[in-house]
Amino acid sequence: MCCADKIALDCKGGIFLKSNTDFNKIRIAICDDELMMCKKLHQIIENILDKEQISFELEEFDSGKSLLEKIGNVQLAFLDIEMPELDGIQVGILLKKKNPDCQIIIASGREDRFKETYDLETLRFISKPYDEEEIRAAIQKYRNKYMIGMEKIEVFQNRNSIWIQQKDIQYLSAYKGGVEINVEGNLYHKDLSLSQAEELLDKTCFFQVHKTYIVNMLHVTDFTDKEITVGKIKIPLSKRKRKLFESAFMEFDIKHR
Repeated sequence: MCCADKIALDCKGGIFLKSNTDFNKIRIAICDDELMMCKKLHQIIENILDKEQISFELEEFDSGKSLLEKIGNVQLAFLDIEMPELDGIQVGILLKKKNPDCQIIIASGREDRFKETYDLETLRFISKPYDEEEIRAAIQKYRNKYMIGMEKIEVFQNRNSIWIQQKDIQYLSAYKGGVEINVEGNLYHKDLSLSQAEELLDKTCFFQVHKTYIVNMLHVTDFTDKEITVGKIKIPLSKRKRKLFESAFMEFDIKHR
């Protein structure tokens, strides 16, 4: 197991326990019964993530059975199709039952088997022998879709401190000298101005659409010239912000959905 930095990580019985400080760490599993191929893929992934200064945990498994015993909170799994006992497709099906949030990348030298993986909602296919640029593109796709808004932010409810992930925030609004934060109908507060709160947020997905509102584009379902729909809530869209928001939302939609 290797790591791009020294952020603390607890592990009990193969189950990874996240702390508030390692939200941007990717936990990766490689499953391939060919030792040389497994080592090569390990080295390629490590080189890519080190170069991009991305924190990660990476573990190798030589069988589907050993992977399934320790799947824990693995976020990204590279599965070889051709393996004895349980092949990559069978492992993927069982893996999704144990850890639905884990994203799967299928590796194979046989393109004719890729169609068998459609029911897995595979993130991407990569060919063998491994190509660094293809693997880099697969990792980038994971980052674009699943790593935005992962940072946690401290908020308050009835004076109690709570840490929430930014991706769960639907919108923020200016309220009595601070901000009100809406998370699926639950309201939290923070003693900051809206502009100060904006500085803490992931700019990939948050956009100030009005002098009193910031929305999370992950939760925007529709918008018109005058308002934005977030869940069942209608939020005003400033005329001055309209074109900027439309452009930002289109770019976000292409890259991150």
